[in-house]
Amino acid sequence: MFKKILHPTDFSPLALEAFEQSLTLAQRFGSELRVVHALVLHGYDAAKIRKGLPLLEKAYDEIETELAPGMHEMAGKADGVKINTVFRKGFSPWNTILSEAEEYKPDLMVLGAHGPGPVREFFLGTVAEKIVRHAPCPVLVMRKGEYQDGPYKRILLPVDFSEASKPAMECAIDLARHDGAEIHLLHVFQEVMPPSFYAAGDAFQWDPDLKDRCKASMNDLLSDFSLEGLIVKKLVREGKTCQTIVETAKDEKIDLIVMGTHGLSGLPHIFLGSVTERVLRRAECQVLAVKGVKE
Repeated sequence: MFKKILHPTDFSPLALEAFEQSLTLAQRFGSELRVVHALVLHGYDAAKIRKGLPLLEKAYDEIETELAPGMHEMAGKADGVKINTVFRKGFSPWNTILSEAEEYKPDLMVLGAHGPGPVREFFLGTVAEKIVRHAPCPVLVMRKGEYQDGPYKRILLPVDFSEASKPAMECAIDLARHDGAEIHLLHVFQEVMPPSFYAAGDAFQWDPDLKDRCKASMNDLLSDFSLEGLIVKKLVREGKTCQTIVETAKDEKIDLIVMGTHGLSGLPHIFLGSVTERVLRRAECQVLAVKGVKE
């Protein structure tokens, strides 16, 4: 399902771990792998680019010469995988990476996101989230310690019952079939009524049929896909969407969360996008973000 994988690298320890993940996936799926490094000179004054162009080209060449051995070393690890390495020049890391993706047309991008807490959030806000939001393909985001050396065993698939959920569902189902993984299909019911309306208990107490209706909607979504041979566990939970997704991933010992980056048009679209980005920051397992369709 992944014929071409693109891995952006900055040669940091995390990027090297993400490269190992890219290599593992390429071996499992028989994929071609391209490694790209964005040659970016921060702070260069674009207004003086014509005057400074010879110096700029010299700087690019010097950086590429310095980093080339690292690229060759990575390529040397690609046992049985067709691999090529690219240095791409630009003025913005995420724009440069996206330009490479538009040209290469990968089926998957594997990206490392730096560090826990504020550092990771800063990185995600400035680079990874923009790549996830605009990439023309699914993006696998991982952080230190999330390397998966074998097939995925349990995949969490949050859905909102919209058509926009279907590309993520298709990707998760294909992965589950390839790896023999369980799918944990999750819908989070987030109550928006004032507390006085449900002071007697949670939403499932004052509406006992709610969970059954949610599972019926799950069945409707699943009816478009072939599930033969797959184990699908249906989960309906109440709570704050992002927090509940992250907690469910811990509770169910999930290896991979697969979720869409686009929901409905207007406010729900913004909401689902923000949920995905918050899950990317907080999840303690790999997250595969799949661009959805707009309704």
